[in-house]
Amino acid sequence: MGVLVIRKWFAILSTLLVLLCSITSGCLFDQPPRYEITENEESYSIYYEWWYQWRKWTYIDEVLKESYQSFAGMERERFDYTTYITNRADDAWIMQLAETFSQMVAGAGWAEDKTVPLMLSFVQSIPYTVDLETKGEEEYPRYSIETIVDGGGDCEDTSILFASLVRALGYSVALLYFEEDRHMAVGLEITQATIDNWQEGYDLTYYEAENGTFYAFCETTSTGWGIGQKPDELKGESVKVLVIAPL
Repeated sequence: MGVLVIRKWFAILSTLLVLLCSITSGCLFDQPPRYEITENEESYSIYYEWWYQWRKWTYIDEVLKESYQSFAGMERERFDYTTYITNRADDAWIMQLAETFSQMVAGAGWAEDKTVPLMLSFVQSIPYTVDLETKGEEEYPRYSIETIVDGGGDCEDTSILFASLVRALGYSVALLYFEEDRHMAVGLEITQATIDNWQEGYDLTYYEAENGTFYAFCETTSTGWGIGQKPDELKGESVKVLVIAPL
């Protein structure tokens, strides 16, 4: 009788664990990001929703059509992507957006150093789109405000957005271009002490610029990648480190 009771409770416990895992996985960890861009008469209403660290986060904003169109009408520079970050025309907007994330972190009761990881999770949640399908051009680099309003972008676009946000917080950043993979990511400045004392559960990937500064790899096109964590799919060894001028 005792064995049967134990087996019964074990079966019930197993069922509950499976159910809990199913609910947790389906409702939290596998929940896809949501975004809605509503066109109004003079503006675009922005709504983004994504999950990070077992929390649901939302970004709500209003972007004037005039602001969006001024950037959409600019000439496309296809050889120097740093210009999309250093252009002073959107500095105020980028600073305001960066401050929004700082306030999110503070509101959650988190330490200030969680702001950059939260920013990265947000940018990673933005849908990956192909320029030829969305813009009718083989290569169409977007300014940050375009990526937000368009509701998507490719690796250059999300890298430009993340680098702009991090730079607005006072960090030194770089664009990392993997020539063989034809892929772009962001480099976040780190110190030798960070390298020597790395304790995350994955190997730290970083690159050294010509000026001797170290930059940790940051993937911006898919969710779940931490700072310094490089996807295995990137096999190329040739990496250009394009350092961005300070804000």
